Amino acid sequence: MAAGALAIAFGWSLTSPNPLPANEERQGRTRKPLLSVLRLPCVGVFISLVALIQGSHAAYYAFSAIHWTQSGISDVVVGYLWSLGVVVEVAMFAISQKLFGGWRVASLFRLAAVAVIVRWTITGLTTDVWALVFSQSLHGFTFGVAHIAAMRYIQQQEADNVMALQALYSAIPMGIVMAALTMLSGELYHLFGGHSFFIMALLGVPAWS
Repeated sequence: MAAGALAIAFGWSLTSPNPLPANEERQGRTRKPLLSVLRLPCVGVFISLVALIQGSHAAYYAFSAIHWTQSGISDVVVGYLWSLGVVVEVAMFAISQKLFGGWRVASLFRLAAVAVIVRWTITGLTTDVWALVFSQSLHGFTFGVAHIAAMRYIQQQEADNVMALQALYSAIPMGIVMAALTMLSGELYHLFGGHSFFIMALLGVPAWS
């Protein structure tokens, strides 16, 4: 299925339309250097917030399935738990405008940070399936709302900064920081097992404040 999806995506990419959207200028925009954009004080705060919130998922992505199966949960149920997180995330994107259309970016990040604290605390405390169902339902907030806030922040910036901000968002929080925290999660899981999720929960505290 994955190979088939990739083949479809490749074929679709070959038919990408050339015209720009109606509200886009045809003149090329100036692309500012990444470092000059990164030095802006507000951008540093933005990158830090996203790194803390999205980076808190590192232990989940790397070790949740191992932790749950070792606690006696079947592979099938673990698959359902992961699927639930994806479904909730997609649903959150679908209704985000109705729920959060009038919210400020800072408020969205704070909501995501609170969800991070609650979700990973529950995940560290118990492997009860129904508790995990609830914690997995928070994926729409810990990941989805944080992503919505990030995209809204980028859209609100000067047009010349947008491309640089998108690149920085992908490279630093979602790339470098996630990779580093995944490696750290390996050491934490070796030392503390499921309690390593408590450390992921702590990442939400400075993001909330």
